[in-house]
Amino acid sequence: MTARLLSDAAAATRDWLAPLLDEARRFYPVPGGVVSVAGPDGTVATVAFGEDVAGVPMATDRAFAIGSISKFFTALVVDAVVQEGKLRFDDPIGSLLAWADLPRELGHIPLAALLNHTGGLPLGGDVLPDDAGEIAVARGVGRAGTPRRFHYSNLGYLMLGEAVLVATGNPLADHVAARLLGPLGLQAARSQTSHADRGTMASGHWSARPDRPWVPGDALEIAPWFELDSASGNLTATVADMDRFGAAVLSAHAGEPPPTGSALTPASLARAVSDLAPGGEPVYAVPGIASASSSRYGRGINMEAVDGSTCLTHGGGMVGYSTFWLVDVGRGFAVTVLTNANGNSLAAHLLARATHAGVVGHLCATVPTITLDTRVRGRLAGEGRFMGRSGVLEVRSGPDGTQVDLAGSLGLLFRPPEGRLVSDHPALRTFPLDYDPDDDAWTCGPRTWRRDGRAVDDGPPHPLEGHYRSYSPWYRELRIYRRSGRLYLAAGDDVEAPTDELALVELDEGCWRIGDDPWLPERLVAGPLRHGSVAVITRDACPYSRVFSP
Repeated sequence: MTARLLSDAAAATRDWLAPLLDEARRFYPVPGGVVSVAGPDGTVATVAFGEDVAGVPMATDRAFAIGSISKFFTALVVDAVVQEGKLRFDDPIGSLLAWADLPRELGHIPLAALLNHTGGLPLGGDVLPDDAGEIAVARGVGRAGTPRRFHYSNLGYLMLGEAVLVATGNPLADHVAARLLGPLGLQAARSQTSHADRGTMASGHWSARPDRPWVPGDALEIAPWFELDSASGNLTATVADMDRFGAAVLSAHAGEPPPTGSALTPASLARAVSDLAPGGEPVYAVPGIASASSSRYGRGINMEAVDGSTCLTHGGGMVGYSTFWLVDVGRGFAVTVLTNANGNSLAAHLLARATHAGVVGHLCATVPTITLDTRVRGRLAGEGRFMGRSGVLEVRSGPDGTQVDLAGSLGLLFRPPEGRLVSDHPALRTFPLDYDPDDDAWTCGPRTWRRDGRAVDDGPPHPLEGHYRSYSPWYRELRIYRRSGRLYLAAGDDVEAPTDELALVELDEGCWRIGDDPWLPERLVAGPLRHGSVAVITRDACPYSRVFSP
């Protein structure tokens, strides 16, 4: 593909994206952002959309926290230190972090397993802002057993950053700056972002109501801002920086010699995509385009097969920022989407895939028809009249989409890309809605409506049931409730909060696995009882206290 062909396709895609950018702002919690396409020589098309803050248009030169895309930078530094003989991929992490006195089951995990998320560690508690502190308080977290599986873990990357410090005597951020940002010309990027850098950054946003799922029309507000240097997500960058990095990856894939001092080389890239986990990051499909046929995680980067081409991808979720980066090494171009939405928003993910499909479509003269409208339309399984203790629930098609009618009030149903339905009905806001075809019933948290009206007696209240809150901005709130005799955990609208309803399975007295799958490492520990109810819980080392609201 010639540079002229890519430039023409990218320019056409930029115009084609306009209605999708409007839809993204309407149906996702995203105030604004920047979309860019780059080739081997750098940027070929860029567009800013929406707002930085209310009334201020977004600008293409704003910096964003790129979140977990930083893991690829961390992995490349680890690879460079290994090549210098100061680390080995099979080093057990406990031997390098002697100060942390990690328990045996954690200390035996090799660096290679941390790099591709096959060490069986939990995601992480997000308890403290410093990596060493987070590792220290996470000593008692669970670890999954066999078989070897992909399970994303920020905690594992914090350990990798500490390993680099132990092996070299210098912080990871210094290595990222010296071995990647400088040699590759990422001029505005920062591997440590301090208060002095805040003025260059777009203003991050999050939902004004973290205790419930976001639906179109809900309010957003400015998110808290804090300094960054974590090995799991330390970088801030502009789209120009990410375009240069994408061009460098394309050059490395083509076997071209790297700039002097760069940790990104043809050999390091080959190693990064050769040690693949059995699985990879989830791929969310955009209606109207083909999804990835495979997804497997390498060392700091996800490798996908998309429409016959190999793509390297990674998403980034930070408090106030959501990003996605896709490099189509088969076709020779990269896509970057940086937004000022909270890190759990999938708008960046979907816009990156839409942009990629648009460029490919314009190259092949088969431009897809895509929508980001999340309203449920057409025939839906579970339509009809259902009965429960809180009244009659009716689900039916309407002119603007599928409606729900409860207690005489109407609401619309929306299907976010995660798959679970949500409604703007005022009585159905706290939890997503799910239809179970086997039971022919709708559920919303602890409530159930069945077509036959059959009720289930859950018995006396459980001491764990209730609403809990932490001061971690990554995962602020959760609720525990019973339904059909089982305990479930559901979270609200936050970066690391799960979108699924997760069963709680008691392993020992007061210790619960979060999720039905026996392999999962996430744990919840109940604290003391106060007037018959648990006062405090700990989720993977992060404490939560019971709050007054239901």
